[in-house]
Amino acid sequence: MANPTKSNLKDFTFLQSLQNQGYLGWPIDFECNEQTSESVAETLGYWFGHDQWKQDGGSFFQFGQDGTGSLYCVWFYPGLEGEPPVVFFGSEGQRQLVSDNTNDFVVLITSGLLPFDGDWIEPSNEDIKEIDWASLKELGQRHTGIKDIDVADLINKAKKNHPSFKEW
Repeated sequence: MANPTKSNLKDFTFLQSLQNQGYLGWPIDFECNEQTSESVAETLGYWFGHDQWKQDGGSFFQFGQDGTGSLYCVWFYPGLEGEPPVVFFGSEGQRQLVSDNTNDFVVLITSGLLPFDGDWIEPSNEDIKEIDWASLKELGQRHTGIKDIDVADLINKAKKNHPSFKEW
């Protein structure tokens, strides 16, 4: 069982501050919800109906969820070098590699896009009116130090640096 890194913890604290300020929740369907690796293992056992998912020796640390109970976790897989990636376990069985690390997750969630089933989509006209997107983006840029992003580049970086999560 692996524990979050110092960088992960810094990003989790930042995400919690965004939630406390009202940026996360709606229309950004993400809320902070840290669970122990044991708790996540129990949940995944219920979802999959068995413990076969543990056979590769990897573990997960949940740091968030969406309104349906889908999980956002960091994935500690065998052979991991560096920061763990962020993955998504959908309540309907989806599995998605979301970002290369928690810092990139912060970049994405403050980019003006919305998380949806592990992907990133444009907000609707109604969603745009719900929060101050420019302030959110500025807060994210200050935290991460990253100003210009290309979502496709960040997702491709994650796919290049980590094993396929859909095939896991």
